[in-house]
Amino acid sequence: MKQLATIAFVLALFSLAVLTNLRSTDTLQQQASVGKGGTASETAEVERYQVQEDPPKQQPAIGYEAPHFSLNSIDHETYRLNGPREKPLILNFWASWCGPCREEAPVLKQLYEKYRDRLDLYAVNLTTDDNLEDAKAFVEKYELPFPILLDTEGKVGRLYLIQGIPTTFFVDRSGVIRNMMLGMPSKELFEQEVKALLDG
Repeated sequence: MKQLATIAFVLALFSLAVLTNLRSTDTLQQQASVGKGGTASETAEVERYQVQEDPPKQQPAIGYEAPHFSLNSIDHETYRLNGPREKPLILNFWASWCGPCREEAPVLKQLYEKYRDRLDLYAVNLTTDDNLEDAKAFVEKYELPFPILLDTEGKVGRLYLIQGIPTTFFVDRSGVIRNMMLGMPSKELFEQEVKALLDG
């Protein structure tokens, strides 16, 4: 009788161990399945979390908010780009030694004078790659009427990932970049982009 009782006790312990192991394995499999197409509710939760991850808010790219900055101008005023604004903005990067910038300067002047009541224009001189006196002479030669900002530390040029000049960003009233152009386009194309920005 004692032998039978001992055998029954051992079998009961073995059964309990097997059952516990099965439950643990099932729990682990359920946890692992969340990332591998587990139950519908678990998978939906993962997908919901992934969808909610927002892209970077500020980037020098179309569809993103223009990166914020503050710069002093050639006439010692401070200008900022930091989100929503009263007027759309043309943000132009240039240097006095740049041939296409010389061709572009009269076009920028004409467009600014035509649309200045509805449009801002900041011309950012890449001063770390230029000579300040040459930049001043450039502004005087072309009689530029819009703000000339001085990037004396190169921070804004790096912030906007400037690789070549002139580079122009078209920023809407909400502070979002709607288009960008590298190089000197025709006056007609430039004005077309300005009108699209104003109508947007």
